[in-house]
Amino acid sequence: MHDRLLREPLALAEKDLVAHAQALNLDITTFKSCLVDAKTTASVREQMEEAPKIGVQGTPVFVIGVKEANEGKNKALRLIQGAQPFEVTRTTSAKLVIKRRVR
Repeated sequence: MHDRLLREPLALAEKDLVAHAQALNLDITTFKSCLVDAKTTASVREQMEEAPKIGVQGTPVFVIGVKEANEGKNKALRLIQGAQPFEVTRTTSAKLVIKRRVR
């Protein structure tokens, strides 16, 4: 889907999205139900509002964080912006694990 949307960035109407899903042999009934589901819409909107608050400026972005047990929410500790080699993710994650163990 990602590649199709990048190739056709203006084809975002519901009929276009359904056509993309059909071309990818997705389950159209499930896909359509997600498109109109209020919970899905609310979740997407919430994520779109949260992204700039934690420094997300585009895609791809990888958020490395932890789930705080007492808060029940994820806490972003580092962002990796753009397409990066795997080594960047591995090193960043390893440093955070070591830092949290030292506490």
